[in-house]
Order: sequence, then structure tokens, then C-alpha cells
Amino acid sequence: RKMENKNVKKMPVVFIHGLGGNAFQYKPIMNFLKRNGFNNFYEFKYSKKFGQVSLNEIANELSSFVKRTVREKKFNIISLSQGGLIARLYINKEGHKRVKKYITLCTPHNGSVMAYMTNLPGFIELRPKSKFLKKLNEDEKSKMKYYSVYTPLDLTVFPGINGKFEKAKKNKRVLAPLHMLAFWWKPTLYFILESLNG
Repeated sequence: RKMENKNVKKMPVVFIHGLGGNAFQYKPIMNFLKRNGFNNFYEFKYSKKFGQVSLNEIANELSSFVKRTVREKKFNIISLSQGGLIARLYINKEGHKRVKKYITLCTPHNGSVMAYMTNLPGFIELRPKSKFLKKLNEDEKSKMKYYSVYTPLDLTVFPGINGKFEKAKKNKRVLAPLHMLAFWWKPTLYFILESLNG
């Protein structure tokens, strides 16, 4: 299934990878969108830290990146795993003025028990019922157009249901057997396309 009219100018998309990730995580999504009429992408990368700083610091980096790089007044965000929380911080602070739609893929919106594996600051924030997640939910911009994908089989965001975003306009449940595989799962790709086009 491809879009009927590729000549319609599409709003740009900012990609944000997950913890310890890189462009490899979202390239299949980007290539799929290119085949379906999208050609304007920005890539925010924060490879210098692995849970060693607060997500607030990375969200500030995202803010600087957008101001410095994204020329258009409005844009969409596709964020993977932890990247979804970074995007939410940015949106709550100032991004709601520019972000049109926001899609999260397997983001630990309600934390993950896997975050107990280390006491690094960035992992503590990802724990279920953490002070960080509580404040993030309190600050939420309710008028944003959120879209969420999660898999109940996720062993990174565990339990997988914690990837469901209660305030999303739509939550898509997919049965991808692995965390990263869910990013590229066929139902995920078409959900992204439909959400951006809707």
C-alpha cells in the first residue's frame, strides 16, 4: 500500500533513537516513509551518554538541535524507546508550539523493571513510578496528537504493557517478539504512515 499522491509536500519528521542506539534503529522506518512520499528528515543523535545523565539534559540538547537545525515552523517526531521520553520532555517545555504529531515506538511511558539493573541516573528515571515519570505525566500537554506503538512481548520495556501511552490519540498493539524488531514490524510501519497522513 502506497500513498496515492507522492507530489503532496509532507511535513518534516525528526527522528530520535533510543538508549545506546543510533540511526540503525530508525533507518528502515525512514526508508519506508521515503517510498511513500516523505523526503524531509532530521536526525537527532545523542550517542555520548548511556544512562549517565538525566533525560532532562538530553531534552535540552534536543531543544538546541531543533532551534539550530529544523527550518520549518511545524514538524512531526518519531521517537524510539527512551527517545520517546526525551521528546515528551521537549514537547512539555516548548515543543508543543511546533510539533504537530508525535509517535512513540516501544517507549517506557510507565517505566521498565529492566531499569533496576543499574543505579545510573538515566536508568533510575526509567523505573516504574519514578519521580521523573510522575512529573513527566503531570506536565503532559493534553492537546498534543500522540500516537503510540507497543508490544506485550517486549523484554526491554517490561512488562510490555508499560509501552502503552494512556494519553495517546491511538495506541497500536503489535505482536513483534523483540523490542527493536517492533520498530520495523509491518503493522508498525503502516500505523506510522497512517498516523502521519491522518
